[in-house]
Amino acid sequence: MKYVVGVNFSGNHDSAVALIDGEFNVLYAAGEERYRRIKKDGRFPARSLALAKEICALPDAVAISSSIKTPSVSPDPFWDDLPLKFESPRDVGDLEVDLDAIRQFFDVPFSYHEHHACHAEAAFFLSGLPDALIMTCDGGMWGSPWNAAIFEADAGNGIRLVRGRSHAHYVQLVRLYTDVTALLGFRPNLHEGKITGLAACGKSNHDCDAALLELEQEMNCAKMPLYLWCGVGKEDAQTSLEANPVKVHEYR
Repeated sequence: MKYVVGVNFSGNHDSAVALIDGEFNVLYAAGEERYRRIKKDGRFPARSLALAKEICALPDAVAISSSIKTPSVSPDPFWDDLPLKFESPRDVGDLEVDLDAIRQFFDVPFSYHEHHACHAEAAFFLSGLPDALIMTCDGGMWGSPWNAAIFEADAGNGIRLVRGRSHAHYVQLVRLYTDVTALLGFRPNLHEGKITGLAACGKSNHDCDAALLELEQEMNCAKMPLYLWCGVGKEDAQTSLEANPVKVHEYR
């Protein structure tokens, strides 16, 4: 029987570990937050890895939910009708994960899987559907060239990338919610759900939409960002996305 340990760890948020067998049965799955008791904990998942090791001391492989090096991709005109494009390409950055720390738990072969493909595969193979068209959309991840992607999937052949929205050339669509979350005084990367809930109570307004997109373009091309990651790589501090109060005041 083959066993694979899956690791999601970017240093930013929601570190997690899973263990599956050769028949795709989930034997163990947990976020680090369950053991540290800190919501969305993004630190190295030492406790999650330790418990996975208790269940299976010697798996066949460890699968990492990102590429080590970010592939260079070009902008795709398919996405040009959607708003928010950088004035010049941004540096996405490569994945910065302490692989040696993971090998302290499992000294086995490692494999690396594109971040959005992982989202798509999880959605499809757990759905039970024979085939599907899948769209993923998030804030992006180091090591991944996309912040949104479209995949075709069928049970016999798995998933195939159809279109990818370049993280270096296009602003993440999900930043609309994150930015509004910060501007309203909530905590970005944590309280977006509150804004999602409030949106259902609102009414669409073309002038408001246009003004928001104009502001969004300005914020994403500004030299000083609206928020920054804090505590990344610090074991004694929780990583968090903190709003810049100066920029919040300016844009409000």
